[in-house]
Amino acid sequence: MGKGYKQVAKDMRDAASVDFKRSVLIARTETNRAYRQANADQYRRSGVVEKVLRLCAMSGSCAACIIMDGWECKDGICDDHPNGKCTTVVVTTGGIMPEWEKGADWFEKQDAETQRL
Repeated sequence: MGKGYKQVAKDMRDAASVDFKRSVLIARTETNRAYRQANADQYRRSGVVEKVLRLCAMSGSCAACIIMDGWECKDGICDDHPNGKCTTVVVTTGGIMPEWEKGADWFEKQDAETQRL
């Protein structure tokens, strides 16, 4: 239907008396899950995707996601938790391997206060 997660959340709230904050969490998570699955299916069909790597938004992300930044995604799907911020980077056959400071390296450079968050 082309609705964004906020509209889906409002519809859920109205139809099922779900708390709005909870409906946003569910709508956003499931919209992202469908998007990731469709991308992974397309990557497999393309025949040119060698692997898919996890990319984490360091700011405000959980420690587990930060540590998994740069890991290869099983079956090309970035499994993420509710309200997750991770996405993917595609490596194509014969393409250049992308380079960035991986989450574990970034985490080690942070001060103690940031590491506790």
